[in-house]
Amino acid sequence: MTIANWSGGQDRQLPITSGTALWYHPRNSAPIRCVLVRDVTGEFEPQALLCTDLVADPGEVLTWFVRRWSVEVTFAEMRQHLGFETQRQWSDQAIARTTPALLGLFALVTLWAGEVRNDG
Repeated sequence: MTIANWSGGQDRQLPITSGTALWYHPRNSAPIRCVLVRDVTGEFEPQALLCTDLVADPGEVLTWFVRRWSVEVTFAEMRQHLGFETQRQWSDQAIARTTPALLGLFALVTLWAGEVRNDG
């Protein structure tokens, strides 16, 4: 299967397999969709992606994963470079004040960096 924007915005051809498994818990077990992905280039470790939507297409599950990963990278960069979710934000009031400002600042810097990169 070819996945768009897999890593660094490039498409990647990946062998996959999918099936239904049982997420076991003594009090509440549930069926889940399991999509197994292997990178033939060896750049990434094999991964198992789990989804509670049993009728989801495996390609759809992979697309959701790629979208989610870009959000995770954004938050990791915000924590690393802007101090997002640090001890400075202990109170609810501090979070309400600074979180929107930090998100806005990060978005602006990202857009400006993209413009500079495209111009240069």
